[in-house]
Amino acid sequence: MMDKAAKYLSGMPHFSFLPDEETQKISQEINFNRYKKGVQLAVKDETVIDSVYVVKKGSLALFDLRDGESVPSGFIKSGEVFGIPPNCMESHWL
Repeated sequence: MMDKAAKYLSGMPHFSFLPDEETQKISQEINFNRYKKGVQLAVKDETVIDSVYVVKKGSLALFDLRDGESVPSGFIKSGEVFGIPPNCMESHWL
């Protein structure tokens, strides 16, 4: 029987192709975090992303730094995923 996290993941296109056993294993590694508006999670070309983030509710604003100023460059919305752990970069899945 799948737990809540596994059920949520299995309904996402990024994970829906996985067997239930794999989805369950992944769900056991999940940490749920809430971030307040305005929190900076990463800096492009500076921060090593060591996790996969799933935006369950809300959105993340993306910014580029140009001439010392933050310029909006996009959004990651509810149901979308970002981040690839470094150990997955050489995976045959990419």
